[in-house]
Amino acid sequence: MFFAWRGSAWLDALEVFPFAGTQIDASLHAVAARLGLPAGVYVAALVAMLAGVFAIVRRSGWQLDPLQAGSLLAAGLLLAPYAASNSVLGPLALAVPVGLSRGTRGVLLLAAANLPYLLIGSAEWRLTQESNYWALVLMLVFVSGLIPATKTKN
Repeated sequence: MFFAWRGSAWLDALEVFPFAGTQIDASLHAVAARLGLPAGVYVAALVAMLAGVFAIVRRSGWQLDPLQAGSLLAAGLLLAPYAASNSVLGPLALAVPVGLSRGTRGVLLLAAANLPYLLIGSAEWRLTQESNYWALVLMLVFVSGLIPATKTKN
């Protein structure tokens, strides 16, 4: 988005990016297409994510904690025209440490971040499902940032 100033050459490059929509693309659009979801489901998810981004920014007033920042990064990757499945490392690096201080949510993020390593020997799973899995992890990070931190009583 920040390269939009480059004009039509930049937009054209997005349309012909060689890996967009392939098995390694973890963007919401690519995953929805691979799963054969109807366009209405994709549009509803898109609208829900944009509303979630607005909610995070509105609630935080741009004073984001690392979990919220990770959540916005996850949303950006999911909404992008292309997202490499290894791009999930940035949101996880921000979200998991803070998430761990928030109980169950952090445990889920930590488990989700490490679960694929149990399947690392399965080339078939890695080729056919890994990007879908990472998109699901990005959704988990995004939703985690939507949930406000609970206040502790003194």
